[in-house]
Amino acid sequence: MASVIMGERRAQVKDGREIRDACKALGVPLECDDHHHTCHIEILEGAENLAAHSEIEEKEGMDTTHRLACQCVIRKGNIKITF
Repeated sequence: MASVIMGERRAQVKDGREIRDACKALGVPLECDDHHHTCHIEILEGAENLAAHSEIEEKEGMDTTHRLACQCVIRKGNIKITF
């Protein structure tokens, strides 16, 4: 199991799965539209534990530390985020 950490809170997610549900449990707004304005997250630690950017993240111009919570997949381990 992987973990998504925000502040003092932690939510679990299965390895290889999107972090969407964990982020939602941590209070990240996920009311995405075609431009994904609400689900931008910043990766503070653990970027190496994430899968490559999705096609949508590529189109949105995301970099290593900025991802879309609705698209981001955690391969293993822990990531620490903020939004």
